[in-house]
Amino acid sequence: MNVASQRGGVGVVALATLVVVLVIPTPSSSQPADTIAVVKAETSPSNVEIAVALSQVTTIDALDTVLIGRDDNFADALASGVLQSRSPLLLVPSAGPLPAEVEEEIRRLGPTNAVILGGEAAVQSAVDDQLRGMGLDVQRRAGGSRFETAIDIARNDASEADTVILARAFPAPGATDLTQGFADSIAAGGMSAEFGWPVLLTQTDTLTEPTRDYLAEAGIRQVEIMGGTAAISAAVEQQIRDMGISTERLAGNSRAETALAVADKLGAPTAADADHVVLVQGQAPDAWAGGFAAAAHAALLDAPIVLATGDTLPPATLDWLRDGATDPGYAVVPGDGSPVLTCVVVPSLCEEARVTLGLPPDSPTGGPLELLSIDADGIATGGHTPAISDDGTVVAFISDADVAGLAGTDGIEHVYVVTPDGTEMVDVTPSGQPSSGGATSVHVSGNGRFVVFTSADQTLAGGDFGEQRIAYVRDLSSGSTRPVSFDLEGAPDSRADRVSLNEDGSIVTYVMQGDVGQPTNCACFWMWWHDLEGGEIGFVATPDGAPVEANSNRPMLSGDGRWIAFMTSASLVDTDTNAATDAYVFDRLTGTLELVSVTPDGTASAATDFNEPREIGISHDGQFVVFAHEGTDLVDPPAPIQDQIYLRDRTTGTTTLLSPGTEGDGTRSGASPQIASDGSWVTFVSFRTLVGEERGCGVYRWAAADGSLVRIDAGAIERSNNCPFRADVADDGTVVFDHHATLHPGDDTHQNAFGGNDVYRSGPG
Repeated sequence: MNVASQRGGVGVVALATLVVVLVIPTPSSSQPADTIAVVKAETSPSNVEIAVALSQVTTIDALDTVLIGRDDNFADALASGVLQSRSPLLLVPSAGPLPAEVEEEIRRLGPTNAVILGGEAAVQSAVDDQLRGMGLDVQRRAGGSRFETAIDIARNDASEADTVILARAFPAPGATDLTQGFADSIAAGGMSAEFGWPVLLTQTDTLTEPTRDYLAEAGIRQVEIMGGTAAISAAVEQQIRDMGISTERLAGNSRAETALAVADKLGAPTAADADHVVLVQGQAPDAWAGGFAAAAHAALLDAPIVLATGDTLPPATLDWLRDGATDPGYAVVPGDGSPVLTCVVVPSLCEEARVTLGLPPDSPTGGPLELLSIDADGIATGGHTPAISDDGTVVAFISDADVAGLAGTDGIEHVYVVTPDGTEMVDVTPSGQPSSGGATSVHVSGNGRFVVFTSADQTLAGGDFGEQRIAYVRDLSSGSTRPVSFDLEGAPDSRADRVSLNEDGSIVTYVMQGDVGQPTNCACFWMWWHDLEGGEIGFVATPDGAPVEANSNRPMLSGDGRWIAFMTSASLVDTDTNAATDAYVFDRLTGTLELVSVTPDGTASAATDFNEPREIGISHDGQFVVFAHEGTDLVDPPAPIQDQIYLRDRTTGTTTLLSPGTEGDGTRSGASPQIASDGSWVTFVSFRTLVGEERGCGVYRWAAADGSLVRIDAGAIERSNNCPFRADVADDGTVVFDHHATLHPGDDTHQNAFGGNDVYRSGPG
């Protein structure tokens, strides 16, 4: 992928009855210049329509021929790729007549010739007659079987080629997945059109005789075998080698990986090596239509074809796309203005591919909102301080109400988690009884499996720790709960609070008093970390080993578990010469401290205010830290006013201002900045109206891809100046937040200990 960092420019849950979807997501009315979206809705068009749509976005110079295949069977289109180097493929009913959209597309293209794929049993003579009636000369490429049709194409249209592509002709005997018969040929079609190599077909276990004969008579020197030995056996490969012909197998552990092996053959081992990408469906019964018809388009753009499988993008495809974007991900449109991505998949998969590839999200707003803090009837019931997993599917929050009918009317602050399987109360005893003591803090691991929370009930792990509020980690997979907040003597202490987890739930941080192994003359709260696998416990310390006092903010642990970001007004290093609240990062492995809220020359800000923000965010690997700060001198030119949100890149030593605006109140104490684990998104809260015209305290999301800023809570029925307690963001740009304003229809008169906030989840970026 032709990629470049653009930072310099700016520097499903199964709760159908329980989740209120406020806005139905629809495809964007405007198509981004970086993407060609062939499929416009979540329901795929007909085979006829999809082939026409691909033809319409593929401009072939001096086009004089169109290809005509049947729309209900892929047999004769299997080998069409080599013809598509100069001709688009259109599909028609076997018995005719030409669909109106096909006839219209032929007239638009203005060809003089038509080539029909298959004999009259495949495409009946009525189609010939209609094409001739349009003034076209008509030929056929046909044989007694799909094998002979492929050979006829090779003999007539690629007779000079000394390399052929060999694909399976049928699914495995007894297979229930009939898509096996064409899966490996989809990516082969683009390669065939690109290199001028014809596609030949064979049975899986033996080299089909007509194909063998053609290999011998045509003087073929190289055969590119599509798929693993389950598709074309080792015995077939050996038969070819015994003929004195070299072979190369393009294969992977799945059809998606086989397509990527073809991409590698085309010179694109990752998307970073391709200027263009074509994404097609590879699993649905009719996926062959869009897959085969994409060959001309792929050849025109010199683009590899990669696969979706059903309603997902497989991990192999995601990894390949992700490697096309620099960390944390910025893809740019090629200089010739042509698209980066062509999607022959439904819009939701296309958008997932775009974001993975590093393209800016195709959404001018925050997306649809889901109300998560609801009772058993789907009515708002209250909740606050949410946290979200890296993939956006798991959300944890606190509520003193009867969420999902799980708490009754006990009025205790409980911890809830919303997953694709439903809503679950987390703070329960081993017998499943709700906690008898209130929760104050919650966080979720990046992988969504673990939830850490605090509770005044000391019996949630089966023991009794006395009269302390302690921190627990709940394993959502096993249903087990363990206490985790201990000091150096292995003792819990009172009032544990402000917890966070790393990506896999193996390390936890918390704030509490306790024995730090040295005199402190202070009944202070410290910032602790606990390695739950190794058992080691430690605390954030100064360079000389003294514990650092925790203030009112939540120390945040990086996803890899190494770094702890926090805010403090104390001067912990010699370079911190101001009296302001500054951002620091503590290296848990080396014990070193780094001041990250610094000016462009690396010195401390001239700010003096010590009003301390509640939250700070850090990326998975600790490279990026997002924080609120009073100083205007952290960037050059300076920020126009105080109280801003900044993003520090610790690798490059640069800082980016994220919160534009030249007037209005700041939101330093309640800014709640958080960053996606890969650094691609930031969310924060501000009293200032930063974009649009919505007034009042708002939740914003910043995109690293293009520096854009959108307001997530826009369009509320009413507006309140009460800021959320917390916002959080996932790797796909999904934001969770709590909000006092009514962002949903219906009754919102409920109140709780935190003023009636509710928890919402936005759509992805």
